[in-house]
Amino acid sequence: MSGKEIKVNVQASGRHVHLCQSDLDILFGEGYILEKKKPLGGDFLSTSKVEVIGKDGKSCLCSILGPCRNISQVEFSITEARAIGLNPPLGDSGKNENYAPVTLKGPKGTVYLEQGIFVAKRHVHLCWNHAQALGVTEGDSLDLRIDSERPTVFKDVKVRIIPKEAPVHDSDVHLDYDEYNASEAFRSGIGYVTKGE
Repeated sequence: MSGKEIKVNVQASGRHVHLCQSDLDILFGEGYILEKKKPLGGDFLSTSKVEVIGKDGKSCLCSILGPCRNISQVEFSITEARAIGLNPPLGDSGKNENYAPVTLKGPKGTVYLEQGIFVAKRHVHLCWNHAQALGVTEGDSLDLRIDSERPTVFKDVKVRIIPKEAPVHDSDVHLDYDEYNASEAFRSGIGYVTKGE
């Protein structure tokens, strides 16, 4: 890694489900409204959970994030997915790409998502000032260095730029728990991003 470095917060993103309103209605009943438990930036952790069904009868409960989106998607780490017999591809949240099929079960019904589950690519939410300092734009890639007893450099960290008008002055990297634990990022919660060579 070389060039200008920016200090960032490093956070872990656990498995979660995003639902469109029509799928939420099937799973929980028509007109169901997600109740907020904890704010998560522009999203929120709801009090509701859904069963994610894999292969051979394996499944697990998974939290639902709100508000509802245009499409329903499931985001797991590789370890979490393999635990229920699935091997989903890498992908970007909010995009409708060639993801793996998965079934969701709620108290009122079941939904089959033909392209529903993926492993989220690591990414950084860069505040406007940090993006300008690094000279990057939306969708660019950065390297992330984590200094720990198991020092790690993650390549291809996708850039998501926080709008200039937002009152945000910090930048946050989101890793899944496989990456977060392997690099021992939990010890300091700090990393450094820079343009790759």
